[in-house]
Amino acid sequence: MNKKCKIGMINFLNGLIPDYHFENTLFTKTYGLPAELNKLLREGDLDISPVSSMEYILNSSNYSILPGLCISAFKEVQTVGVFSNLAPTEWDRKKIYLSGASLTSKYLLKVICKKYLKVDPIFIEQKIEIADKESFEQIIKKYDGVLLIGDRVFEFKNNFQWQFYDLARMWFEATELPFVFALWLVRNNFIENNCEIISKVHYLQLEAIIEGLSHLEEVYEKNSKNLTFKEFSNFLENIMNYQLSPFELLGLKKFSEDLIELRMISDFEGFHFFDSKLQP
Repeated sequence: MNKKCKIGMINFLNGLIPDYHFENTLFTKTYGLPAELNKLLREGDLDISPVSSMEYILNSSNYSILPGLCISAFKEVQTVGVFSNLAPTEWDRKKIYLSGASLTSKYLLKVICKKYLKVDPIFIEQKIEIADKESFEQIIKKYDGVLLIGDRVFEFKNNFQWQFYDLARMWFEATELPFVFALWLVRNNFIENNCEIISKVHYLQLEAIIEGLSHLEEVYEKNSKNLTFKEFSNFLENIMNYQLSPFELLGLKKFSEDLIELRMISDFEGFHFFDSKLQP
């Protein structure tokens, strides 16, 4: 093991479970929004991180996937969607504000609108620097809808009466498939001479998720996020999925095919996995 590994951690409610007692002298942790972690991993400031699945689709030659790990949802996700007073079929030429915290969700919304709803909204992208700071009052005065992800969805629901359109639900209604929002990736140029530490981190991350889901009351006591325990546990146990199986990969493959069909990307090299030697 030649160096201490730099690991990214998602700073959202769904990041609490992977972070459960996830500590070791082999690595350091950096917390951030998905879009921030994308940039840090892409530029080499992180070695391993959960990042937007779109980051992998766009730059798959740079990364390998850690097997068995993802953040995905089947039928609904509750924390990724569009708030609007208009029905989705009325979004044509309407202004939709896109959260700067997201990458995958922006592409997913565009695919849903273009391919499945046959509407063409005007998308305005928020700068990442203000992704978790801009006031909702300013946003709702200017736009017909707003795409939000993560904990800010709960904040918006608690303060405004706009209808929430869940992107995982919209994707499922169109495809009957789950949607993968994030993958755990390792930079390919970190793999050489570091296979042992990567395998160890992989094992510890899988273990943290299993243990975190088994100790939800402890996790809740430290990080309730203003939810009741019933809401908190339902979200993490029944809505979130952290296991990357062939079924989740089918959903991700379908998403990549839609992106190519709509000419939003030119091609996709497919899935490449790190050959992990799991060890305690």
